[in-house]
Amino acid sequence: MLEKTKNKIQQFNIQKASFLIIILPYLGANIISLSESPFFSVLNLVLLLLALLAIDIITNWTIERISERYNSIKLEKILSIILVTFTIEFFYGFTLNIPLHKITQTLFSIELREKILLVIALILLVGLQIVFLRKRLSYKALNIFLIILTVIALGSSVSKRPSCAVPINSIVNNYQIIKSNNQDTDKIEIGNGIKGIAATKPVILIIMDEYNSPDNLYELTKDSTVYSFNRWLNNNGWQTKTNAYSYELSTIHSMSSMFNFNLSRDSNNDNKTSSYSKQNEEKIVLSKLFHATLADSLTNKGVSIYNYGIFDLGKTQYKSRLYLYPRNFVEAFLLHSSYLAEKTKTGSFHAKYIKNPPSYISDHNKDLLENLPRHLVQEQINNKAFVYVHLYMPHNPFSLEPEFSNPETDNFKRYLAYWNFTNKKLEALLSQLTKENKYRIILTGDHGLRGSITNAHASFSAYYGFDNFDLGKVKSVQDNGSLINSSF
Repeated sequence: MLEKTKNKIQQFNIQKASFLIIILPYLGANIISLSESPFFSVLNLVLLLLALLAIDIITNWTIERISERYNSIKLEKILSIILVTFTIEFFYGFTLNIPLHKITQTLFSIELREKILLVIALILLVGLQIVFLRKRLSYKALNIFLIILTVIALGSSVSKRPSCAVPINSIVNNYQIIKSNNQDTDKIEIGNGIKGIAATKPVILIIMDEYNSPDNLYELTKDSTVYSFNRWLNNNGWQTKTNAYSYELSTIHSMSSMFNFNLSRDSNNDNKTSSYSKQNEEKIVLSKLFHATLADSLTNKGVSIYNYGIFDLGKTQYKSRLYLYPRNFVEAFLLHSSYLAEKTKTGSFHAKYIKNPPSYISDHNKDLLENLPRHLVQEQINNKAFVYVHLYMPHNPFSLEPEFSNPETDNFKRYLAYWNFTNKKLEALLSQLTKENKYRIILTGDHGLRGSITNAHASFSAYYGFDNFDLGKVKSVQDNGSLINSSF
């Protein structure tokens, strides 16, 4: 009995590698944000801690049993190295990439892909452990360092606790009552003398992610060719807004605000900033995507919803998971780990995308650009249908392999080249969608280019098959939700 107790105590020996101690700083840094997650509950936290403790006990027991069976201290060291390396890469790999990226840029002036940086981090972790263990040093120093780091991380997390004075469900939307002069049976002219029924056609919302206003681009470049796409749209029966204002600079905030009839317009802030911008993304997912007011309203009207986007919309799930956000408590816990980041970028670890993560984005965009009209025909959508489409263009990585690659190094020039390429691809897509005049279409950016010399609030919107009376009430990108709802 005494021997068994002694063995159990040895499992928590500070001299040995410990899964639990390694992840304590991660838990300390994120426990406050996790506790504020809408997926959080005391029961979930208790179960999580029990699971982590169980993993720690099982891994320590396994290492000891294997090393005892083969009577090999060397094997024990190898297994310990594997445990430490895998755990650090799993939870901190994404974080380690940041300093490694800066170092390689500063010292060698080269851009390395994240996968290469992860390999470099792995080699460094293994190499350092081999050096320390060869010098007969234990994991005691690492464990003490991690415990101290946990206290610091927890203190930092508490001090930086986000203060959002306004509960998300208390934010009032700014629904626009848009009633067209044209009733269900009224015909409107949409270009080239073609007549169409305004309120009996499906509505397609096409989002161009991070699409900047041509007005703003012209201010920066003095190149009038930035209006070429706008002129093409006008010549083909579209009405356009070359400077569509977006209250939000985050895609998830912008889209969820739109899907809830503009939660961003805050009169207390003189319409320049948004209380909604401060909201936690996880709360947005649960309250404003899973339960989007637009989706509920359309469903109650008997409107079918088709999702070709990157976000959940009501009960419909995204086409591709291109935006990192949690959908349950486990994912909320793993939100800042390299695991969830890689899962998102590789389409749940598909072999093709593990080799080349950007191709996941390219495949999403190519499928929509090349096959969306065919998909809609196959869906056999009726007149009471809403289609959400999200193109991850002209967003970074500014390429659509193998058709378009970007040799530019300047970020703005890279963006501008891809912005122009995106316009050409859109012309081909929109020509197909409008060929038989079967749809009403809203084409809009979620916001403009961030982190550059551009005005990220300045985006672009275009409309096909809508009345001028309706469009006059759409004052921002986020007001398009009201227009969609009023279309049925």
